Amino acid sequence: MIISLSIYNSVFFYCALFPEDYEFRNEGLVHLWIGLNSLDSCDQRRRLEDVGLCYLNDLVNLGFLKKNMKKDGSPYYVVHDLLHELAAKVSSSDCLSMSSSNVRYVSSPSIRHLSIIINARDVNDRMTFEDFKRDLSTLPEKLTVENLQTVMLFGRFHGSFAKTFGDLFAEAKALRVILLSEAYCSYILEDVFRSLPRFIHVRYLRITIEIKGKLSLNSNISRFYHLRVLDVQECNVHLGLLKAMSNLVKLRHFLIQYGGFELG
Repeated sequence: MIISLSIYNSVFFYCALFPEDYEFRNEGLVHLWIGLNSLDSCDQRRRLEDVGLCYLNDLVNLGFLKKNMKKDGSPYYVVHDLLHELAAKVSSSDCLSMSSSNVRYVSSPSIRHLSIIINARDVNDRMTFEDFKRDLSTLPEKLTVENLQTVMLFGRFHGSFAKTFGDLFAEAKALRVILLSEAYCSYILEDVFRSLPRFIHVRYLRITIEIKGKLSLNSNISRFYHLRVLDVQECNVHLGLLKAMSNLVKLRHFLIQYGGFELG
């Protein structure tokens, strides 16, 4: 199979949004591609998921991804360090990954895909915490927030910045992909995304929380008519929200704790 340009955009360019040495699972990676609308099959008889797995194998064979095995025998994939650096440079006009070390130097109005990585030192030191929070509050002056299509938050303590993120993303109504990874602190999703009821363009929503929390999704999610992947299998979330399940006409994967569904 010849890898299309869209796959380079999704894997090579977009991998710059993830932390270095991030471990991708094959299912999660394919679901992300589906959310990014990067998979295209000329053969209508082939499922997008099968097309994605073919792309994944090709990327391993070409050396863009390295395949490793966990102790339980399940595979995971990582991007080579040099390719991660190259991806960050090549995609810098469109993709941006931020941490406390580079946030004050950001000045990229064209950015459409954003990730923010929170390290433990960003919250453990009071002065660093206040400086980072202040720098984050100035991002709307440096980015065109309403043009953002992707927002990813990484780090166990990104919930400590929930209110700051809420102010930052208040106008980000064009989001297609939302990924909240490994949050240690419990918080309400609407604290970060106050415009949640208006995120009608969201295609991929994944939330992972390592401890039992009070994360809530309200009934407004039934308005996400374009949602293709809803992945909350790694967090404790109340699912009384999907009373209007029939509205989610494009939902392909609904993943919850202890199982999930593929919807046809």
